[in-house]
Amino acid sequence: LFIFSAVYIQMTTTREKSHLFHLATRDGLTELYVIRHFRLIMNQVVREASVRKESLSVILLDLDHFKKINDTYGHPAGDMVLKKTAELILAFIRKRRPFRELDFAARYGGEEFIVMLRKAGLKDAALVAAERIRKKVEETPFEWQGKRIPVTVSLGVATLHSGENVPDPMVHRAD
Repeated sequence: LFIFSAVYIQMTTTREKSHLFHLATRDGLTELYVIRHFRLIMNQVVREASVRKESLSVILLDLDHFKKINDTYGHPAGDMVLKKTAELILAFIRKRRPFRELDFAARYGGEEFIVMLRKAGLKDAALVAAERIRKKVEETPFEWQGKRIPVTVSLGVATLHSGENVPDPMVHRAD
């Protein structure tokens, strides 16, 4: 009984820690990383890319006229748009691979998102990933209470320059 209790407590504790970590690192609405945790990951990945001389790019996405969506259709509709946009972003990133090949996405701010693409130069990030995301968001029907909500995004793309070992300049260029 003692061994069973000890194993049960260990399993419960591990599950609780995992759940608390998820709550602390994920946005409750979109399930993307929160920017605080994303920055920790990005700092590590930038250092690694700099040392290995690998390409690294970021995409900043901003939902166009988001205030108008909230004002016209209400905040629950705005939440649906944010959640669905996050799902579309996740569909275009590499997420089930070894850590060194993972891409990451986060909710950057209210209606802004950031995507970090490993081993992707500016051309691949802009023409392949960013353009696909932009087009998919524009073509996806967003509906709320029987009304279609037109949704578009503006995107900025930048790549890590040689000699940079912090992400801030790259993120500012994308912005």
